[in-house]
Amino acid sequence: LTKDKLDKLDLELIMEKITVFVDHLEIKLKSDVDMLLSSTTIEDTANFPHDTGDISQITQSSTNRLDKVFRVNVISSGDPLEIYTDKDGEVIFKKYSPMGELSSFATQICETLHKTSGYPVAVTDRDLVIAAAGAPRRDLVDKRVGEELEKIMESRQLYSFKEGDKKIHVSDGVDKYFVELAAPIIAEGDVSGCVLFIAGDAPTPLSETEQKLAATVAGFLGKQMES
Repeated sequence: LTKDKLDKLDLELIMEKITVFVDHLEIKLKSDVDMLLSSTTIEDTANFPHDTGDISQITQSSTNRLDKVFRVNVISSGDPLEIYTDKDGEVIFKKYSPMGELSSFATQICETLHKTSGYPVAVTDRDLVIAAAGAPRRDLVDKRVGEELEKIMESRQLYSFKEGDKKIHVSDGVDKYFVELAAPIIAEGDVSGCVLFIAGDAPTPLSETEQKLAATVAGFLGKQMES
């Protein structure tokens, strides 16, 4: 990951296929390589510095021809993709999120939880906040979940803030929302997201009632996904 350049052996080890388009390249990674990239603690990596996605550009140089720059998009072989076309006919690949199919339902759940508890509430998938209530949608919805919140989901355990704990941002790019409760959503043995109770300023310990409520809703959403 820290090499200045990848040699042929490196490429064969990590890449399944490279597809060349007129203006960009798509690199499909081999199975489990994306997991390695997302879980590594190595900093200042020269290659794949931002997980997968648009990672850089490659310039093709040829004698007696102008240099041509290709945008590089990396796709994990383990990522299901949704395919869209825009009005100009461009094909767009988006990472598929099973939780995303429940976004309307999750929004209703958030509104009900907010009215019941009085706290801002959100539901996420593995990558993004997909629904929220009690806080402006533009502040949270479609924002990428923070690194510490990802670790909570991977733990598969209910998280409840306690006095003296480090404050955890809902999203690393949004400074004013913190996690008070987080209940991972498990569907068919896999983590699919989480249910959050949120603090708009400083998090405070919540009661057992809110903890059970978050866990119950997370369990319910997991069952909905399985059905």
